[in-house]
Amino acid sequence: MDQNETPPRSSARTLAIIAIIVALTAPFWEGAVLGSINIHMPLANNLAENSRALERLDSRTAALEQQLGAAAAQLDWLKAALAVTTGRANATADRIATLAMAELVTALHRAGGFELELAALSRIRVS
Repeated sequence: MDQNETPPRSSARTLAIIAIIVALTAPFWEGAVLGSINIHMPLANNLAENSRALERLDSRTAALEQQLGAAAAQLDWLKAALAVTTGRANATADRIATLAMAELVTALHRAGGFELELAALSRIRVS
């Protein structure tokens, strides 16, 4: 009877080892094997869809980052142009104020004073 008991133990042990090997390696090959016989797992389909969605989002994010970089560069250029324009406007305002003061001084030093200037301006406006 010892001889009869040894083969079943050996085959049971072999079967257990095969089952453990199959269970441990199944995640690596089951999708390919089942897919080859046209059986698709819902989890694998969801994973594939999520992967495609992530790839689309990654490409969209990269495009938005490029647009943001371009917009930031344009904003920097506009800030520099605004600073130059503001400087020119301030310089022009200073020149206008200086010119107005010079005209006022000239008008006050003329014979007849400021009334002649006002009369000349009023005649120009009426015409």
